[in-house]
Amino acid sequence: MRKRPLRVVHCPVNTAGVPWSNVEALRRRGIEASLVVFNRYELHPEADRSLELHGGLVRRQAAQWRAFAELVPRTDLFHFIFGLTLVPQSLQFPLLRALGKASVMHYLGSDIRGKSPDDLAFGKKAGAEIVGSYDAIRWVP
Repeated sequence: MRKRPLRVVHCPVNTAGVPWSNVEALRRRGIEASLVVFNRYELHPEADRSLELHGGLVRRQAAQWRAFAELVPRTDLFHFIFGLTLVPQSLQFPLLRALGKASVMHYLGSDIRGKSPDDLAFGKKAGAEIVGSYDAIRWVP
């Protein structure tokens, strides 16, 4: 039996406000959920934390790796949105698996529309995949 609430981090974008809605719903169920984004969107600025990624690749990657290092010890499940990960995809899922952390890749629609299964193969490395719209399913071969 779990002695503390499940700790879930949604990241790294708030596309159409869907991640924030999911975080709020999880909180209502007693789950410690938060949303960490690369940058706040103008239309949907809701997030618990914004990394405010600006500058060149090295500066952005440094901020992303710092956030990853801070989040790992206090997160049970990483819920990735829109086909994006916090750190490079080639490293994200192997690292989480090695650290005993669960992960989900959540597609919303336009992020997978028209892409081949090879284009989306990285998502299979997550513990689970969610396709959030029927429209997206029709477009995936």
